[in-house]
Amino acid sequence: MTLTIERTTVDFDPEMTREYYKSHTVCNCCDDKNYQEFAKGKFPELDSFLSQFGVDISRPDETGSVYLEKNCMIQYVFVAYTVVGRIITENQNDIILNASDRPIKVSINNEYYPNEQKGDYFSIVVTGIELPWLLGGEYPDKPKNHCFND
Repeated sequence: MTLTIERTTVDFDPEMTREYYKSHTVCNCCDDKNYQEFAKGKFPELDSFLSQFGVDISRPDETGSVYLEKNCMIQYVFVAYTVVGRIITENQNDIILNASDRPIKVSINNEYYPNEQKGDYFSIVVTGIELPWLLGGEYPDKPKNHCFND
């Protein structure tokens, strides 16, 4: 399937991408578990955007995150997804999607190299995501007597 978004044209296979997401390993760290559990309901516009490519929002290949203790939030510096396919023409501008509380940026590129993908692929990298710590209890490895969600 060929699609042009913001002057970036990609050729991809959504069914092969769905198969990839059924079989790839997800990270088991606490920040990724929090994202996997709560991103789908929190970011419906991003979920819809990713779904057209066959991507499961709750199964990113990789995230980079920082816990923001002052407001008990996890800032996901980036969230990277893999799509089976290739970029035909690339525009360097980010795509801006509206989230429930702030805009998030989406970039389609070849700059991220997932661990388990073979063959032709490209990445969808999302920035600007924050989620509260929602898994219950205190955030692991943080000082006592701070934010607490049950």
